[in-house]
Amino acid sequence: MQANKPPHDNLLHFLTLLIGVGFGYLIFALSFNGFNFTIAKDVGIQFDFFQVVSLAVTAWLAVYVLRRLNKKDEFKKMEIKILADYFIDFRKEFEAVIKELLSEKEMPLILITSQMKNYRTRLEMLVNTAEQHKMIEKDSLLTSKLKGKLYDILGILTYTPSKQDPEGTYVTVKNGNVAIHQEQIDKTYAKLYETQRSIFEVIIEINKST
Repeated sequence: MQANKPPHDNLLHFLTLLIGVGFGYLIFALSFNGFNFTIAKDVGIQFDFFQVVSLAVTAWLAVYVLRRLNKKDEFKKMEIKILADYFIDFRKEFEAVIKELLSEKEMPLILITSQMKNYRTRLEMLVNTAEQHKMIEKDSLLTSKLKGKLYDILGILTYTPSKQDPEGTYVTVKNGNVAIHQEQIDKTYAKLYETQRSIFEVIIEINKST
């Protein structure tokens, strides 16, 4: 079964047909100033074909411009939804990876650093895309704080004590593997929740750009 066309499409087709008819009459009327239609002996109506065609063209252009603006607005909303969904997916994946890392008693240090580097790169790509499409301000405080939280998590998961701070909280690294103490786990979860909130705030800012 054939789907019905939207009303604005039907209107556009009607106006196009009207313009075609108007130009046909225009060719006929080139040698005349207008067309007189007599209703009664002393009553007549004059049609100016140039005015008719001008009105039809103006109406068609108005509908065309309106449709273009509507399409542009719909495309902008689609862009915003796609990018917001990417940030949501990023939040879910990042949370799952961090929780998986914290569930292990020991893990390779290189795995932690590579995972965090991967997510920092992805976040940078998402932020740059939002900035290029003017959905968020360039180098905004909001995105800077979000990027900083990822560095904070990496620092918590890989911190080892220095000679100046031997009693500080730290992880134990042995043979390239990291053993995370409970204090680091608690700190990481706290920072993870802050990261989730920052991502949510970025999504709100993106949605405001409509």
